[in-house]
Amino acid sequence: MKRAAISTSIIFLLLLTGIAMVPRSETQAAPRTSKWINIMPGPSLAHWTRIALPPTRPLPEQSQWSVDTANHTIVCAGNGGHDWLRYGKELQNFMFHVEWRLTKHEAGKGYNSGIFVRNDRNATIWYQAQVGDASGGYWFGNNPAGKELKRFSMRSQMTVNRVKPAGEWNTYDI
Repeated sequence: MKRAAISTSIIFLLLLTGIAMVPRSETQAAPRTSKWINIMPGPSLAHWTRIALPPTRPLPEQSQWSVDTANHTIVCAGNGGHDWLRYGKELQNFMFHVEWRLTKHEAGKGYNSGIFVRNDRNATIWYQAQVGDASGGYWFGNNPAGKELKRFSMRSQMTVNRVKPAGEWNTYDI
């Protein structure tokens, strides 16, 4: 199946390991009421910003992010520490379809990545769909609760790890 350009709003967080994320397939029909927006970056990552996690940490000079234009994928080498990519325009009322896989490495475990959505500009407020190998398929983050932030995690509600082994493609619809 040929992979196409990303369609809708998302902020990527990819940590510690190699990962490839690909967009919605052109062969899949979007709902008739929606208008899909291609946010797939070009090789220069124009309209995307790298941000360190936490934002007070220095950003590594060498980027772990690249775009494989031939395969329409965003690739994280997983060697640059904790940073994430933020799309440069705020979007709302979206549905995001992402296909992703963890790149197999010799150690074979310890994959830790995720997909951020509906974050503020510096990731003080954040919601992450976990995609790590040992514990993927749940939400966690920092949610506003009155005048403070409250950390939440839905890991305890997860009954099955829905993330396929490294090397196999996964799908999230958010």
